[in-house]
Amino acid sequence: AGRPLLRRGLEESLERRLIAQARGLVTVTEGIAADLRARFGRQVHVIPNACEPETFASVTPRDFGRPTLLYVGGLYGGRRYDVVLRALAAARDAGAVTPAQLGLHYMGLQGDGLQALTAELDLGDFVTWEGNRPWSEALAAMKGADCNLLLVAARHVRQVPGKLFEQLSAGRPMFVVAPPGADASALLAGQPDVDVVAPDDAGAVRAALDAVIARGRVPQREAPEIPSHLTVSATMDAFDAACRAALDVT
Repeated sequence: AGRPLLRRGLEESLERRLIAQARGLVTVTEGIAADLRARFGRQVHVIPNACEPETFASVTPRDFGRPTLLYVGGLYGGRRYDVVLRALAAARDAGAVTPAQLGLHYMGLQGDGLQALTAELDLGDFVTWEGNRPWSEALAAMKGADCNLLLVAARHVRQVPGKLFEQLSAGRPMFVVAPPGADASALLAGQPDVDVVAPDDAGAVRAALDAVIARGRVPQREAPEIPSHLTVSATMDAFDAACRAALDVT
């Protein structure tokens, strides 16, 4: 959608030629796999990306000085940060939270809309926008935050942000705002300390925020709880099996 017709036609033609010649197909989400199966009638192996908790092993957690809900990344593409800000304003107005009980911290680009809505809702004491920072600082922030916020745009329901795997690897609670049917939500189903809510469900967004407030400061874990199918060894084993199937090798 939104691409020039000539470019779209060329890309779709190239896609058909590549898939017709491929011995096997591998993709990273069930949603993309379902689309490929429906369009081409081919077997598709789904192998999600993996978590690498060792990335955080030598990282010193950042101390934010108060319980903190953190978002790291850009705010483009229709990511619904506004629903979190409005839920925070409602909680403040109800006397359910003070700035000492929760800070909402953003590290990334495209912060103009965020800053404007923060001012409109008079949330300046709660919200900090830090702008773009080096990856090393982002890792320290994710490990030190009491909860990591993941925003999935409606146009990205078939994509799983790489940030999801970093946040799981950080071993901290997660607050996920994603449209119904998002592949990211399916990947996180049943994961402890992960709240997944739809952006249009104001009650669910507020309940998830209340849970963040109630937890307050969250102690560091000795090791994160990584789903077994999202470990590096599991994804490599799955890829090996897909390659063997494509080559008809046992």
